[in-house]
Amino acid sequence: MEFALLCQAEIQGERMREDIYENGSAWVLKNESQLDFLPGPMTQRLTTNTSMREGFVNMCSHIAGCLKQKQLPNEANVLSIHQFKTREWPPVTKTYLRGGGTVAAVANILFERAMNQDVWSGDGSHQRDFGGEIKELPQCRNDHEYGFVSGMCGYQRVSPVCYVDAPGQAIDLNNFAMTMLERV
Repeated sequence: MEFALLCQAEIQGERMREDIYENGSAWVLKNESQLDFLPGPMTQRLTTNTSMREGFVNMCSHIAGCLKQKQLPNEANVLSIHQFKTREWPPVTKTYLRGGGTVAAVANILFERAMNQDVWSGDGSHQRDFGGEIKELPQCRNDHEYGFVSGMCGYQRVSPVCYVDAPGQAIDLNNFAMTMLERV
C-alpha cells in the first residue's frame, strides 16, 4: 500500500501541476474529481488564488515525502515534512492551510485513488502499470486495507462500497460506532 500511495501522490501531484498558472476556473474544472474532499468554499478560493492551488498540489509532495521516509502519512508527519524538510518560498502550502485547506483533503483523495486502482478493491490498473516493481516489494497484511489504514492515519475511511442499514440509509463508516450508540 505504501508504494500505491506514493505512486498516487506523485502522479496526482504531476497531473494537477499542469496548467496551474493558467485560468483558475479552468484548472478547477479540469481537476474537479480531485477536489471532492475539500471544504465547500475552498473550491472557490482555488479558482481565484494561484498560491492556494500550488499549496494544495504541494501537499501531494509532502505526503510523498512522508512515504519516502517510511513515515505514516498522518497529519502530524505530513506537516512536519512541510515545516522541517522543505524550504518553500513563497510559502504556498502555508497559504493553503491558513486559507482553510487541510492535509486530509489531499490524503483522502490519494487513499481513494489508490483503492480504486487496487487489484482487490478496484480496477487493478496499479498492478498492471507497476507489476514488476510490486513483485519486488515485501507483502504486508494490510496492503489492500485502504479503509482501515486511512482511518488509522486519522482520515476518512475510504470504501469501494456504500453500506446501508435496514431502512436503506447510508452508514457513515467514520462515525459508525457513535451512530449505533445513538440508536440504542
